[in-house]
Amino acid sequence: MNFNQGRNLGFIAQEIKEVFPEVVSQDSKGYYSVAYSNVVPVLVEAMKEQQQTIAQLQTQLQKNEAELASFKEKMSRIEASLQRLERLAAREENLNGRADLVEKQTTGNK
Repeated sequence: MNFNQGRNLGFIAQEIKEVFPEVVSQDSKGYYSVAYSNVVPVLVEAMKEQQQTIAQLQTQLQKNEAELASFKEKMSRIEASLQRLERLAAREENLNGRADLVEKQTTGNK
């Protein structure tokens, strides 16, 4: 068959034939061959589609990252508000405790 010495790379013609039969031929001895130059346009278009998909995914990722940053900011504000409420509640509890103590002292002195 006059193949090059060493390792050779290529497609399995029978597999390519299932998808693109127009690029595969069979000789009189039953050997298959692939017209690689006819496969190149298909591969280029596949790469273009893949690049479009990658670009769409990158855009979606950027959008998701922006939304996540927004959620983190909102969560931070909520946590700060909660801390303020907890401090206010602690102050009120402290004031109520002091008021009860004063009331007991006042009632106890009578």
